[in-house]
Amino acid sequence: MVKKKKILIVDDEPEICEVLAQCLRRKGFATEKAYNGLEAQEMIGKIKPDLIILDVLMPKMGGFEFLQFLKSHSSFCKIPVVMLTARAEPRNVDKGIFLGADFYLPKPCTLQNLMQFIEVTIT
Repeated sequence: MVKKKKILIVDDEPEICEVLAQCLRRKGFATEKAYNGLEAQEMIGKIKPDLIILDVLMPKMGGFEFLQFLKSHSSFCKIPVVMLTARAEPRNVDKGIFLGADFYLPKPCTLQNLMQFIEVTIT
């Protein structure tokens, strides 16, 4: 049996997490959800995701801080990250890419745009 690729969705808006999770499950992916960077940091070693979808503005630990944590650990630094956020100003895009995000999508985005990146990256 082929193991499903696992995607960790990190966003403080439960509705966004659930909609993304449902869409991704329909496409054959396993999903996990965290509602801030601190939760994601606690989960990452246990669930070992193949890709992370990450928001920027979240309580407790924001996306940029979590991305710095992720990319500074040899166990996690190769996990691809899609920043999916309303923070689409050029300085935020530049910061996300500088910190190691593989792709930066502004909200709202189409599922097709997100899926194109996911399919190229982990399938």
